[in-house]
Amino acid sequence: MNWMFVNFYWTMLANVGQVTPVNYKPGPPTPLIRLMKVNFSDIQTYDSKYNTLLNSDLYDRQTKYLTNTLLPLLNRTTPKIQSLNDTQPFSPGIATFVRSYSCNIRQWKDPFGLIFSVVTTIWVFTTGPISVILLIATWFETRDSPFG
Repeated sequence: MNWMFVNFYWTMLANVGQVTPVNYKPGPPTPLIRLMKVNFSDIQTYDSKYNTLLNSDLYDRQTKYLTNTLLPLLNRTTPKIQSLNDTQPFSPGIATFVRSYSCNIRQWKDPFGLIFSVVTTIWVFTTGPISVILLIATWFETRDSPFG
């Protein structure tokens, strides 16, 4: 499991163009954890020495574990995996993200929008079940009626 999570982590970071982990420090605490803000200007980057795609020693250990332990357990053929060296370096691609909205700050809804959202939600979730209950009750009531 550790092999899978470690390699998945570094591969996903490489897919978005990163070779080092990045952590954004949280802003001041808020009463609701959902409203926790992150300070995107205060970045903490970590060292890339544990990146299995950059560190040739870790890369060799991970590929040996894959080819000598995991693949034989799964009855799969072991491929020849080239080692990571100066002639075969890992170079991450540049990833571009397009943001289709401009939301910088989380904020409470205005009172009218909040009341409207709550009322419509209550209306939808109460009228549906009540309609089903009334339909079933009407069916039971008229089932034995001589006029139905």
